[in-house]
Amino acid sequence: MYCQNCGSYYAPGASKCSACGAWLINTDSLVKDNLYNPDNAYIHNNIQDSYQNTNNNLVKTDSGKGMGIASMVLGIVSIVLFWGPFFGLPCGIVGMVLACVAKSKGYEEGMQRAGYVTSFIGIALCAVYFVIWIIYILNHL
Repeated sequence: MYCQNCGSYYAPGASKCSACGAWLINTDSLVKDNLYNPDNAYIHNNIQDSYQNTNNNLVKTDSGKGMGIASMVLGIVSIVLFWGPFFGLPCGIVGMVLACVAKSKGYEEGMQRAGYVTSFIGIALCAVYFVIWIIYILNHL
């Protein structure tokens, strides 16, 4: 195995590089699960990009993860409260915005996608409910 920071060889199972002192990403389990292949540049770059080199220590970054979670929660709330345009619609809009911001920060995992989809469904339900409500009011005047 080779250090991601300086390229020197290290023994399998080591947690720090003996040459530069950088924390090492354990790719043994990724190789075993066929998730890491140095020849596959796409997977290799995604693994490397999810870590930030700080003072020769590799630290996993989750930029946008909190926004992805918040967008999912707000999307679910907008679906549950679609009947109240003053509750469901703002939650759906804010959830959609947070999902887009999370995506722009590079977080494109399940919770961000779920937040985007649930927010969209909540906004759509609010719109349909509002149209039905307007039709009902106009028919009963």
